[in-house]
Amino acid sequence: MLAIIAAGTVPMGGALGSMWYTLFPVAPSAVLVAGLTGGLLAASTVASAFAGVVADPVQHFPKLAVVMRRQRCGRSRSSRHTVPSR
Repeated sequence: MLAIIAAGTVPMGGALGSMWYTLFPVAPSAVLVAGLTGGLLAASTVASAFAGVVADPVQHFPKLAVVMRRQRCGRSRSSRHTVPSR
């Protein structure tokens, strides 16, 4: 009812207002709400998985830096990781 009244008050005329409110209804449908909710859920799932892929190596970087420094300097905890001297 309100959409019909509002369509008649559009400056370009009732036909354009009627077309506008047909394309963009005043109240969203249940399918639109469910689809948007599902889409946001899927997007947040992908974003959190990507954040985990990025954050995991960053958390292990300090340990890797220590191991690389030891190998570069020729020091290691085990004999199997020692760098041969020249």
